[in-house]
Amino acid sequence: MNLSKDICGLIATLQELSEEFFKKNRNQLVSIVLVGSLARKDSHLFSTGVREVDVLLISRYYYLLPLKKKYKNYVSRRIPGLEVHSGIDTLDRLQCEKSLFIYDLKYSGKVLAGMDVRNRIGEVTPNDLFPFEGFRLLLNRGIDIVEGVDQNADGRLSENSFFPIAARRMENACRDSMLIFHKIFDPLPINREKLLRDVVKGSTPVIKCFSDASESFKATMDVGLRLAGFASCEEMLDEMSQTFAYPFQFRIYTVLKTRKLASLFSNPIYNAFYLCHEILSNRLHKSWNTTKKEIIKTWKDVPQPLILRNEIGTIEGGTTHYR
Repeated sequence: MNLSKDICGLIATLQELSEEFFKKNRNQLVSIVLVGSLARKDSHLFSTGVREVDVLLISRYYYLLPLKKKYKNYVSRRIPGLEVHSGIDTLDRLQCEKSLFIYDLKYSGKVLAGMDVRNRIGEVTPNDLFPFEGFRLLLNRGIDIVEGVDQNADGRLSENSFFPIAARRMENACRDSMLIFHKIFDPLPINREKLLRDVVKGSTPVIKCFSDASESFKATMDVGLRLAGFASCEEMLDEMSQTFAYPFQFRIYTVLKTRKLASLFSNPIYNAFYLCHEILSNRLHKSWNTTKKEIIKTWKDVPQPLILRNEIGTIEGGTTHYR
């Protein structure tokens, strides 16, 4: 199998489908952009293959949440077996946001249809990537690890078929988070490896099993907490919840998804982050399977961006967690 050819073919198919979708919804959309590991053609794809893609829809004015589901269904029906993660953002937000996601979009994103919004994004430097970006990235990939591990009837843990992909993501997340914590970064993964080795004097971990993932996660998280001045993950998550806005539109949507009134007042994504940290730090007080189900359900129920709140309380931009 020629994976390089398959990857290029998949991108071409996504572009064709996205152009069709864009034409049908051009009154609502500005652009459709491929982001994430497929857009970067990350090295792990050539060993694990492509099972999922991340696509960002740029709307003209509002977060048109039903439109992202419509796009996901449109592509999924035409490419069976491919998991499509679609996010939606407004053009205005992209122009004022400074985050790892926007950094990645500007330097590695591939426009599938519509305007090349990368040209509308201002300069984003490593100094703009504040520590929460590293924590968010680690916890996102930690949730991937949790999804890639099952608990057997006798209590033993075993890695499932998704684990190899989750492991490669965690390896990259440990590397990238460490660079963010040290305020250095680069658009190219190969250059990030060099920065980690030459500047931070570290190396990207090799993750073959859950215990490897747990140790790498804890070590990287501890460095981040120390450099950012947080005494614990709980303190960091509390500060994070105060830093990012929870727009009313997303509150209503999340209540409808979770069917819990509490989601109107508190963003449940922080509960998923907390439980993920508990599992990977071996501090879990509930059963593994119960906690895993809670994390995955919350993760799927909260498909919204984390938006930075400025000092006067208005939405200014922020960081997203498209998976």
